Amino acid sequence: MKSAKFAAALAATLALLSCSAGIAERFEAGTSRIRLQVAPIGSAYLSILSSRADAASAAESSASSSPRSLSGERALMAATAARARLMREGVLIDEWTTTLAEYMSPKKTSSRSLSSAEHVVPVGTGYVLELEIYNAANGEDPVVEGNSDPFDVASDSVVQVTIVCRPSAPIALSYGTARDIELLPARYFEGADGRGAMTAGSEAWFSFVGNGQLVRVVATTEAVGDAPGAVCALAAFDADGVQVENDTGGYAVWAGQGCSLYFQTDSGATYYVAAVDTGDVEDDYRIYQSGSPLPPLGTSNHVSIRVEEPVPDAADPADDSAAGATSLTPGTPITASLYPFGDEDWYSFEAIAGVRYDIETSAADGTVTQASLSIYAAKNPDSPLVNYYDGSSNEVDGFFGQIKAWSCTASDTYLVKVQPENRYYLGQSDQGPYRLVVKENAAPATIEVTAGDPPTTSALISWSVVPDASAYRLYRTPNGVYQTATLIYEGPGLTFVDTELEADTSYYFSASAFIGGSWTLTSAREPYRTAPNTSIDVDIN
Repeated sequence: MKSAKFAAALAATLALLSCSAGIAERFEAGTSRIRLQVAPIGSAYLSILSSRADAASAAESSASSSPRSLSGERALMAATAARARLMREGVLIDEWTTTLAEYMSPKKTSSRSLSSAEHVVPVGTGYVLELEIYNAANGEDPVVEGNSDPFDVASDSVVQVTIVCRPSAPIALSYGTARDIELLPARYFEGADGRGAMTAGSEAWFSFVGNGQLVRVVATTEAVGDAPGAVCALAAFDADGVQVENDTGGYAVWAGQGCSLYFQTDSGATYYVAAVDTGDVEDDYRIYQSGSPLPPLGTSNHVSIRVEEPVPDAADPADDSAAGATSLTPGTPITASLYPFGDEDWYSFEAIAGVRYDIETSAADGTVTQASLSIYAAKNPDSPLVNYYDGSSNEVDGFFGQIKAWSCTASDTYLVKVQPENRYYLGQSDQGPYRLVVKENAAPATIEVTAGDPPTTSALISWSVVPDASAYRLYRTPNGVYQTATLIYEGPGLTFVDTELEADTSYYFSASAFIGGSWTLTSAREPYRTAPNTSIDVDIN
């Protein structure tokens, strides 16, 4: 079970600072002072952003994603205002509201917090602090609220008081029934001091009752109109505000990608789930812009949330070994599930010598299940012929195991093993549903490049029709061994004029086709060199 990256408790921390001799003249005898301090962005949120940054940047193993915030290991999601009431024996002693005009990351400087002025209170017993936390993106009502246990205020002492907050109006979830919500995404902006900063998006809170089993909480989203879809993130807490253990990062890496949380529940216990849209903000020891497209300002993204009991696929447990492999027909997809934890699924198919095959996994329900693939000869299921772990990284499906253009030298029965990849920093689950297909690999397109107008800075690229293709991608690579290919066209066309070239420079062009839900291998690279500039220098005396 993976250690939770989120924070440990849903709480606000309040420091009660008593008078000392050095400031005794400022206060009357028998009084002390109280000050409230709340982080504007909670540790759970910071941890999500750090994890997303790790995933989007291929997550170097040395990178740390430990949460940091002014309130320590606390897990309120976002706060733009906090309202406190100091009570004693049911009588209001004092109340105050503190706000933060600009939502800034507390990782940048310790001064960016919601801190109230100091309030003088009489020394005494039986005090209670009531707290409401607001997120401006959620409107005028508090998002979470709570009361402290009774505490005493004494002279010459410091008292630390923790208020366990719970969502003010959580949406009740029933097993297997989705609830649809709208979330405003968080947004990145450049602060006045040149540091990256962010504005909070809205948050939604849900509750459900545990059944004594492992549960799966799922968030899915889709593009609507010009909005590309939410960049979902989930965090789960028990009734006391403690972060629950989970074995997957409950966050999406790209817009439109779903995410899921798995955790064990106690029968009859209440659990809370917070959902946010992290938008175009990521965090890797700094707040920076991820580049994810966003809907127009003030426009929400649609998100669907559900809680369910994960179940094995129909072939389990027989397909957990090569002897019980499920037979596949090339070209016909199958949906299965990696569950329970550590599950692996075996499949068999008949391969023809010399024919190239693609073996692909993809999303089955909008969330990413991190799967790796291996191919074996049925006669020798102990020695893999091919292992493939990283897969493709397109913005819809994320990282999935894919083996492209595999072929065998002898027609026979071959096996495919699907198993969890167990690379948590990718923001995906090592449990959950997936879609698998074995299909014949389509021949890649052929490329032809001719001079453009002008020939010094442009080129006309055309490519052949690939049967059953609905779209094509065209890539340009500068001349050089380690140069990166740049996507310069995507669409149904067969020609493209590239006008972003430099004179007397070598380039390579390649294309791939979209067939049956996935992209083929890129074609062989076609070289092209632009014409040199021609000029005449004339000296005029």
